[in-house]
Amino acid sequence: FASTDTTTTLTTTNEVTILTTTTVMTMTSTAFSVNLSRLTWDENGVTIAGAQNGESGQNLGRLYDPRDLIVDDENMYVSDTSNQRLLKFVNHSTEGQSLLTGVRLYGIALNQKEQAIYFSQESGSNELIQRINKNGGDPSIVVPGGRFTRSYSLLAFEDSIYICDTSNHRVILWSNIDRNFTVVAGGNCVGSESDQLRAPEGIFVDENRNVYVADTF
Repeated sequence: FASTDTTTTLTTTNEVTILTTTTVMTMTSTAFSVNLSRLTWDENGVTIAGAQNGESGQNLGRLYDPRDLIVDDENMYVSDTSNQRLLKFVNHSTEGQSLLTGVRLYGIALNQKEQAIYFSQESGSNELIQRINKNGGDPSIVVPGGRFTRSYSLLAFEDSIYICDTSNHRVILWSNIDRNFTVVAGGNCVGSESDQLRAPEGIFVDENRNVYVADTF
């Protein structure tokens, strides 16, 4: 059988009246009992990094053209691209801690095993990928220059890195063991066919290694 309980709460402030309704359905059988909750999303976002009014800036509470972010259990990391720095935001803090400066970086990824941040870096006419401990320190090269163009999105696994190779219209998989890459999506010239990409800027890989691509243009 199933039973439904509905609770309505009215909250009033000087400026806003909020009506919240929560419905919980309990389903019971001879084998199991399950509570099902219906979730609703707040239509208004909350600024957690950068200025409330969207203005750029150089202090640790501001951002300038951020290109990527990652979140672990405790912190958020932001590639603050035009400020040429990597920022760490401790949970609930709106002011960042600078882990790296003087580097124009784009895509970033967390390697859970190494507890390190991988980042795509502009270095002269080349792009390369480096790693840095997620608490700071000296970076080291993981993927040398000349293998790919600017990457706005990375995903790091224990033995490999998925790289969104935007200007080459492809996604590549770099092996940390073989020190080489294979093309996993696109790479057949720019286009709109099923085996082609056009300036991809975002990727996601699920637990079965299926690759999802934000094929931007």
